[in-house]
Amino acid sequence: MTLKGDGIYMHFVAQVVATDKESVTVDLLDTKDKGISRVKFIPAAGQTVKFDGKDMKYTDLKKGTKLNFYVEHSQWGLYASPEGKRMTIVSREDL
Repeated sequence: MTLKGDGIYMHFVAQVVATDKESVTVDLLDTKDKGISRVKFIPAAGQTVKFDGKDMKYTDLKKGTKLNFYVEHSQWGLYASPEGKRMTIVSREDL
């Protein structure tokens, strides 16, 4: 759990399962690296993620890449960091 301003954020590790020109699909993982929820999202315009020391577009990430995500407790939304922009959730399913 992370506190930022008035928000309380839960931290998740996710693994990329698919990308296309607009969206990214990830599996949110439990503490044993087992997928618990599959989420498809659209990153904010121009949003990048730091991976291997470089800024990359989310849609350029490769299958299997592990990322950190945060969910604010009082509203459904996915964030790359508590300071980051909210990403648009396209779909979510339990695994």
